[in-house]
Amino acid sequence: MVVLSTDIQTEEKFEFDPEETALKVCEEVLRREAFPEDAEISLVLTDAEEVHRLNLEFRGIDRTTDVLSFPGLDFEEPSAFEESIDESCINPDNDCVEGERAGCGIRSQ
Repeated sequence: MVVLSTDIQTEEKFEFDPEETALKVCEEVLRREAFPEDAEISLVLTDAEEVHRLNLEFRGIDRTTDVLSFPGLDFEEPSAFEESIDESCINPDNDCVEGERAGCGIRSQ
């Protein structure tokens, strides 16, 4: 079972339900990965300015990106990070640009 909490912090209008789409994507990824346990996922849809601020604060990178992921736990080894991601922040503005560039649109992004 997937428990998905979403926080939509953007005025971006979508032609689809972002919460429903995110839940379907999460469920499919976990199914394909044969994830054996329940999962709790936090997803934030925000604007370029907020992603830029978070990128600078937590990664020391002075620009926006399309996605940021934060671990739910502290890890001794970087490879262990793949095991648990607590929160993902998505910048739909950048995903729109990337989707158009790739010819697939934001929903595919």
